[in-house]
Amino acid sequence: ITTAGDDQSILWQSERAYAAKVLRGDAADESLFAFILCIDDDDDLFDESCWPKAQPHLGVTAKLDDYRQLAAKAQLDDATRRDFERYYCNRRVESVNRAISDAAWTVGAVELPVLSGRLGHAGVDLGWRDDLSAGGLCFPPRRPGEPYAIKARAFVPADCKRDLTAQPMAELVRSGAVVVTPGNTTDIQAIHSCVQEWRDVYKLRSVAIDPNNARQFGAELVGKGLQVYEFNQSARNWNEPFREFLRQLADGNIIHGGDPLLSWCQQNLMAFATADGLLRPSKQSSTDKIDPLVAVLMAFAEAIFYATRDGNAGDGPRIRIL
Repeated sequence: ITTAGDDQSILWQSERAYAAKVLRGDAADESLFAFILCIDDDDDLFDESCWPKAQPHLGVTAKLDDYRQLAAKAQLDDATRRDFERYYCNRRVESVNRAISDAAWTVGAVELPVLSGRLGHAGVDLGWRDDLSAGGLCFPPRRPGEPYAIKARAFVPADCKRDLTAQPMAELVRSGAVVVTPGNTTDIQAIHSCVQEWRDVYKLRSVAIDPNNARQFGAELVGKGLQVYEFNQSARNWNEPFREFLRQLADGNIIHGGDPLLSWCQQNLMAFATADGLLRPSKQSSTDKIDPLVAVLMAFAEAIFYATRDGNAGDGPRIRIL
């Protein structure tokens, strides 16, 4: 007994295909009992008349209002859409889907308030050699009903392989959203200067880093008196904050002011699902960039988890590992 899988669920696909053959009469197997409930491939996911195909007890033990509420959210949040299609309509889904719809992103295009002096958290995603590096900020609500506010900045070496005169990179550089640094490798000092600037402007409570390529950078931040958190990039670590970010964004509880850098990344950000349904951020191709939004997601994870972990501000600076 199982719900539908995805395009990487090899065992499920094999069992599903064989069961379908038996049900169609294309294969004879008296030892197999097969019973499949799902909406059809050409059915509209949001057509209520199709839902009983996957859930014949809809309106009896399964509440129709629950389906309607989830379906409404699924039209804004692509991750919820994927779950609704797989677990409620029992239809196979792709393991990689666009994470944030344009509609959900537009909801957050509200002008940012004055953030100077606000308590915030940062995330830093360092690139390898000539790659894009980024820092992201997340400011948690100060009172009930107030949204999270996010912003980002990126850095790229002048002699990188990317064409800095092509759009949208040229405009992002011109606006200062992407800072071009000298040479052909990541300028760590420029990112240190950025973090220090943020410390001077905001009440920077903690910084999340990727331990795979920023452990030394993190140690240097600790030496400067900052709380540093090593954010492991596994799907198990990403799943909860990533899903929560998508949920809060769809509900209008995250604002970005139409930030062009983050809006570019939003177009490229994909949600990759493991076989057991855990989500992590991914990208469509090697040329697409999501680093600034990944840095923001790391900062968001700090914003929602910081108060619940050991190592709060009163403990003094140290690197913490989840």
